[in-house]
Amino acid sequence: MFARSQPLLLSGCFGARGATTAPGRTETVKRGYRSDTGCQINSVRTVQSYAVYPEGAEVCYSFSPRVRHNRTKAMLTPLLARLRGRSRNVRKPRRPPNPSEAARTLEYEFNMLGVAVEECRKQQPLPYGDMALEAFLLHARNLVGFFRGSSDRGDILAIDWLKTPTTFPLPILDKTLSDIHKLLGHPSYSRGKRHRTWRYDAMYLELAANWRTFLKQLANDEPNYRKLFK
Repeated sequence: MFARSQPLLLSGCFGARGATTAPGRTETVKRGYRSDTGCQINSVRTVQSYAVYPEGAEVCYSFSPRVRHNRTKAMLTPLLARLRGRSRNVRKPRRPPNPSEAARTLEYEFNMLGVAVEECRKQQPLPYGDMALEAFLLHARNLVGFFRGSSDRGDILAIDWLKTPTTFPLPILDKTLSDIHKLLGHPSYSRGKRHRTWRYDAMYLELAANWRTFLKQLANDEPNYRKLFK
């Protein structure tokens, strides 16, 4: 007698006598005689493997690469979806713990963005032109995070200051942000492909329009907070 934890594997024979079978691996075989199972195959067909428990318990063992792939995909898809979504999650709004200091930080970001774009417009020779461009892209990325939000509790976000849900459209920067990350983040093999003409004027106008929208809505929602900004 076989113990319940020791299945007998039968390949190809359908309905083994005296045992309960469960489907497992599938394979396509040609017409002929299967010496490993003693089964006569009369046509091209699919033969399945079975895990057999003499006591009658059914267990399905699957060895098909496709079945393994589908099973692994089914297990990993929800996990990967959560991981991908985690980077896009925006935390809940919180009251600024130090509004005056945070206001100075935001004004610094926007003022430095303006200084950097002016330097970019001068089309200075290397390395000064690149220094101006990187400074502009750095502050632009910081302000995109402010408007778009993040999951980090320590980040200053627009939603922390406003009571009214407000939209901050950033169509140009939404398309450019991945290139900015690649340029500023770390050396990468794809960086050379991103040496192109940056639309810094258009990006600046986009951020400036959203900055005005933020200050206008802040005056309506939180007049005391608005007084912290020039």
